[in-house]
Amino acid sequence: MLAAIVKVSNIMTDEALLEDMKGSFKHKFAKKPEVIEGNMKALELALKEITKIHEGVEFTTLADFKVAPPKGEYVLIVDGAVEAENPLNSLGIKEHVLAYMRLGEDKKEAIKKAAKDRGLTKNEVYQLAIDLKDEI
Repeated sequence: MLAAIVKVSNIMTDEALLEDMKGSFKHKFAKKPEVIEGNMKALELALKEITKIHEGVEFTTLADFKVAPPKGEYVLIVDGAVEAENPLNSLGIKEHVLAYMRLGEDKKEAIKKAAKDRGLTKNEVYQLAIDLKDEI
């Protein structure tokens, strides 16, 4: 993590970081050279990982994502899909309920579905659709 912060912020060179950390490890683990060596190897590997030639970050949609030419490894972080709005929401509320009734729903179920589609309570939709006939 420290290597990544140094790399992104450009506050010092990789070599300066390695020298600084080696001094810190020598002071902290003076009687344990194997700990110093292990930590230095881990730090060097971390620096190597974050300085890859073909590394990059791209924000895009899956539909627009293009790989040309493919080099190195890829990590895709996929966000949830955006829900498309129900096209029936462009209708008036009565027409919305009627559309469900024409699809075979009874009035009660049509009101329930229209309310859910629109983020309204069933009672709000019922009050607007009260005069609709039960059969279409």
